Amino acid sequence: DDKESKVEDMETQNLELDHRVDATPLVPKLRKNRTAHIDYLKHTLEEAATLRELVESEGLLSPLNTPLVYACKYTRRI
Repeated sequence: DDKESKVEDMETQNLELDHRVDATPLVPKLRKNRTAHIDYLKHTLEEAATLRELVESEGLLSPLNTPLVYACKYTRRI
């Protein structure tokens, strides 16, 4: 039961991430366009902030979850 509940929690978190994070790559023909590139970087930073908030909030709920602790450290570097 415990493993099943953990799997269900992870699936719920994945669905939440899918809805909150929209990371689409920059179209190749716009890569040399400075304005488009800057806008893309701003969007990417916003998405990284969203991921950071999610990981940190989950880290507060389960501080002994080792992969989550690693993810917290990784998202701080972004």
